[in-house]
Amino acid sequence: FKIEYPDWGRYFVRIWDPNGGAACGKTVYVDWPGWAGQAKREFPGAASLLTFTSDKTNYKVGETAVVTFPSSGIGRALVTIESGSEILDAVWVTPTEQQSQYSFEISPEMAPNVYVSITLVQPHAQSKNDAPIRLYGTIPIMVEDPDSRITPVLEMADVLEPEKKVEISVYEKNGMPMTYTIAMVDEGLLDLTRFRTPDPWRHFFAREALGIKTWDLYSYVIGAYGGKLEKVFGIGGGDEISPVKDLKANRFKPVVKFLGPFELDKGETAEHAFTMPNYVGSVRTMVVAAGYMSYGSNEKTTAVKKPLMLLATLPRVLGPSESVALPVTVFAMDEDIRTVTLKVKANEMFTIKSFQKQVTFEAVGDQVINFELETIKNTGIGKVEIEAVSGQHRATYIIDIDIRNPNPPVTQVFSKKLDPGASYTLEQLLPGMQGSNTAVLEVSSLLPIDLDRRLNYLIRYPHGCLEQTISGAFPQLYIPALIETTDAMNKRITAHIRAALNKLIRFQTSDGSLTLWPGGRSSDWVSSYAGHFFLEAEKQGYALPVGLKSAWLSYQQERAGDWSPDEDSKYNMGLAQAYRLYT
Repeated sequence: FKIEYPDWGRYFVRIWDPNGGAACGKTVYVDWPGWAGQAKREFPGAASLLTFTSDKTNYKVGETAVVTFPSSGIGRALVTIESGSEILDAVWVTPTEQQSQYSFEISPEMAPNVYVSITLVQPHAQSKNDAPIRLYGTIPIMVEDPDSRITPVLEMADVLEPEKKVEISVYEKNGMPMTYTIAMVDEGLLDLTRFRTPDPWRHFFAREALGIKTWDLYSYVIGAYGGKLEKVFGIGGGDEISPVKDLKANRFKPVVKFLGPFELDKGETAEHAFTMPNYVGSVRTMVVAAGYMSYGSNEKTTAVKKPLMLLATLPRVLGPSESVALPVTVFAMDEDIRTVTLKVKANEMFTIKSFQKQVTFEAVGDQVINFELETIKNTGIGKVEIEAVSGQHRATYIIDIDIRNPNPPVTQVFSKKLDPGASYTLEQLLPGMQGSNTAVLEVSSLLPIDLDRRLNYLIRYPHGCLEQTISGAFPQLYIPALIETTDAMNKRITAHIRAALNKLIRFQTSDGSLTLWPGGRSSDWVSSYAGHFFLEAEKQGYALPVGLKSAWLSYQQERAGDWSPDEDSKYNMGLAQAYRLYT
């Protein structure tokens, strides 16, 4: 055969008998001879690679691993067993004709994997082959310790029913003690992120990268042929890519249940029970367990269904005096279901034109029935309950919906100056819908400044750049000292100040300064402004993010010491220095 330029490299030549099926093969290396070879320029170590194999790819503790490498009966071979951080064993082996073998016993410290490295050194003046003076190769050996695995067993019904009791039994297959958690999650949610049941054993016993680096001087021996060893291999661990399954549409409310952690003694079986919510679909129940230096997991997918089911749909929000259609899908999954009676009930936020209808099924299937609803002239939380009945079968579906006014808030201000001893009665129709309006009375011996409305504007979640965040949160430290605040207002103020404090760490750089935007350049003004804010917050008992204050103090002290009056002529550096010293 002929290799065209520039397709140099290593080729595997295989010869087989199509009648008898016998076959053999050999790896050959094709390149320009001598110094002109492409491999010498792009991959100088390629010809020095020693290819060898093991009798298995995975071993258990106590088994014997056998590695086989090609040889010609001359030279010596250094075989090393290497983990991710150290050399476990090193042996000199005398090669034999054609091929050589080396065997060793798998021990527990070799888990989760080791690397077998072989350095084959040949005499300088040998003429039995054209291989380099030194060949090097390494292969991974995966090791599994049976004692590191536990097998949790999960027993439950193959089909579950909504709003019925779910019973789960958990035990270890071999009766070993373990600590475990149970999670039951809607399969549709899991498919969104292609979530695979956690396998702690795979995590803690993942393949380790080769942490041993190897060098030698054979490539510098005069008149010898050998590549640079450190350029031959770059071996690391890897992660698996979980397979992608077909996504399944699910129009019902998802189920997410988490139970545990629980302790299970040797030989015991634990029982768990809970009520399945009003859900129809498929759920995956996952058990993740850990014992003494051992881990495991298990899963089971079950359908959740019953003969008669409902699905109703409403918008996420509604407005006052708004008409809306309520489509109700009825699923009849049993041949015995023929006539289904539907009833709709709602709280005081709705009026219903027709609250009861009937639907007839001739076979298993589903039908859609529409009801007409109208919201009242008010805001609040609406509740709609749909019930389907057919003989002994019954299904319900409940929807909670927010009824809010889509218009922006309106504020009207009335002011009146009262002389000593005078009184005043305000006869004014409050703006807005009934139940949505409030009034605030502000009395002051000074000119009124509409303090309540202005302070309420500040009580909002901090956002924007760091200067905007601090400017919104800083005044909230002093609001309780200026006006009477309710418990709800105090909770909002506390939450916003804490959010602003936690946000500061995102703007801090490695030298302790703070920036206007995350990842931006340091700002002397913003650094002092932020420090002023969190120092005042600390005085009022707020906890600061770990490391924020100490790093900031170091930066401020260093900048203050480095400052010189010469900078005063540019960008008001003197003012920045004064504020820095003040804080």
